[in-house]
Amino acid sequence: MVAEVLNSSWLRRLERMNAVHPSHDPRGYAELRHFVFAFHDTTFECIAKGLSVEVRRGSLREVAHQMLDERVVE
Repeated sequence: MVAEVLNSSWLRRLERMNAVHPSHDPRGYAELRHFVFAFHDTTFECIAKGLSVEVRRGSLREVAHQMLDERVVE
């Protein structure tokens, strides 16, 4: 399951923690979102600008190789 946490206290806390820096701009936090990924035996939370999902078929090894082959080096 994947869910987005609206009105995230974690995101507000991160913004307040960064406020001590002279170049802090709270507007940069407006585009950030808090996501929670719930798996069988663990949970992963992250702050990100967005989320995209792509379904691939194959073993983890095969899919990892496909993704490495497709990555764009800037």
